[in-house]
Amino acid sequence: MDFSAASFFLDVVVALQNYLPRTQPADRRIILEKFERALIETEIYIKKIERASGEDDHMNAKKEHRDYEKEADLARYWRAAAISARSIERSLDSLAYQKSLFWLDRDNWTRAQVNRNGIAISDARATIQAMKIQ
Repeated sequence: MDFSAASFFLDVVVALQNYLPRTQPADRRIILEKFERALIETEIYIKKIERASGEDDHMNAKKEHRDYEKEADLARYWRAAAISARSIERSLDSLAYQKSLFWLDRDNWTRAQVNRNGIAISDARATIQAMKIQ
């Protein structure tokens, strides 16, 4: 994770610490469910295309190993997570929104852009872990 991604991730964690404790338990549960669904569906898909392509990084997978319908679904899951978080904190909304943009147009993103925007799967996983701790 480069400096800008680390800074963005820190902003998200601080936002979680400040805002999630003040949300209603039912609202918090819904937000967490949407983020967890987006994360698990993404992780399953990434593992699938890494196995199919023989690559260690899904960003290097050839187009014939990709499922464009599944990538559209992932964009929808991340957008739903973004919408659920919008009322809580913009940086949390931004993380999920950026993930949805990535899955909508994955071919135009580089690994450097993913890292710079703090939207690598490891960043998303860490954010969701921070949400669970709150």
